[in-house]
Amino acid sequence: MAQQIIDAARQQLPRRMRLPYPDSEKLAEDPFPALQTWLGEIERTVPSKRFLLCLDEFERLSEVEEVTRTRSLNFFRNILQHRQKWTLLFSGSHQLSELPAYWSDYLINTRALRITYLQESEARELILQPVEDFPNIYQPSAVNTIIQLTHCQPYLVQLVCYEVVELLNREIRENRRDAGSAKATANDVHAVIPTVIERGDQYFRELWTSLAESDRIFLRRLVQGETPTEKDKGVVRKLVRKEIVEKEGNAFQVPLVQRFVEQVVEEES
Repeated sequence: MAQQIIDAARQQLPRRMRLPYPDSEKLAEDPFPALQTWLGEIERTVPSKRFLLCLDEFERLSEVEEVTRTRSLNFFRNILQHRQKWTLLFSGSHQLSELPAYWSDYLINTRALRITYLQESEARELILQPVEDFPNIYQPSAVNTIIQLTHCQPYLVQLVCYEVVELLNREIRENRRDAGSAKATANDVHAVIPTVIERGDQYFRELWTSLAESDRIFLRRLVQGETPTEKDKGVVRKLVRKEIVEKEGNAFQVPLVQRFVEQVVEEES
């Protein structure tokens, strides 16, 4: 973590910062006090700055907790309570209510922010203008298909667009399309779906494994054509909250996620 912070500071534009290194011997002896000391040294090195420390997939800290016996969460709680120049951003797919009870004790001063889909207008802008002066390479039907397949989930929008661009470039190199007039079609978008599922495997697998077994059983039943019953209400509510299924529980919110679950079921059979 310390090395990543130092590297990020050196790459920051327009002004690169050179931060002090933590004491390696003290880190090896007892990392958490050493890191606290190091954070103080950073504050003194650049006293005019505030700092944002981002921890993705924060749920994995539970694995660290098994080894450190809550010392890592104590470390972060200390930052939250006593280091006013530091802001912690925990991102993940779980709500605190889904984690062991001790999490709430250590993250008592945090505020939850729900990150959801892009607005359709935002997704269209991301598709058509990912960077300034991006050429118009999509037929309207292709854009609509990307919107429909991804439900405006930002990572999936970008992944599909990347694979569509790769497809166009490959066919231009093979002289199967003209570079000056080539435009992606809805058929092109559908053609890259298997590659999207493959390239996005880590995203889809993380989504799948983050679910409880009861959730996965329900989704298996759903792709096999079963209709939700009264007994499924609790699971449906949870999966709606996780933005997996629609409110009625009879359809997936994101068709690409459905494609992945269908693939999982096929592999298991």
